[in-house]
Amino acid sequence: AEGEKLSSSLQFMYIKHDQAGVIATVTDGATITINPKFGLGQAKGEISEKLGSYIELAWENPTRQQAGSYLCLAQFKKADGKRFS
Repeated sequence: AEGEKLSSSLQFMYIKHDQAGVIATVTDGATITINPKFGLGQAKGEISEKLGSYIELAWENPTRQQAGSYLCLAQFKKADGKRFS
């Protein structure tokens, strides 16, 4: 209906590399999961409605393996339980 507020909640965020696939995911507040085969130096992030959500990657000495395109994606859940990205 017009004027109806759509409510949704962020479930998780992840970063995907064009060759390696998903390399880091943040869920449940600040729980980080990383792909150990990709050689990340550091990954951090947080999911918070009050403070804002983010995911961050850092390397001290990047190699050619880390070169390429990256995409940051997010998964949400609507109030009716349906998920969308």
